[in-house]
Amino acid sequence: MLFLNRTFYKLIILYCFVITCFTSTMSNTPIIEHGYIDRMHPAVILLEVSQEEWVIADEKMPKNSKEGMWVDVDVYAHEVLAINEEKTKKERRKIQQLQEKLRKNTKF
Repeated sequence: MLFLNRTFYKLIILYCFVITCFTSTMSNTPIIEHGYIDRMHPAVILLEVSQEEWVIADEKMPKNSKEGMWVDVDVYAHEVLAINEEKTKKERRKIQQLQEKLRKNTKF
């Protein structure tokens, strides 16, 4: 029984150590998420995953930011990192394909 208690306490200590190391490492790691620029002046960014809406001052936005573009944001720092050209092009292609599909299926 004594052996079981020592093993249990060792596991608890190991568990606490691992959790402490993991959380301290994660706290400095930025969480990057895609955001859609819905409006400008000030910028309103709609975050894709967390479903949040951010209002960011224009001077804190990347140069050449426009409505309809996608950006990468750091969720913890609450800042816009850069315009995501690849995501913007991909989403525009999707929209064009959906519009074409609608036109084909619409009969007047």
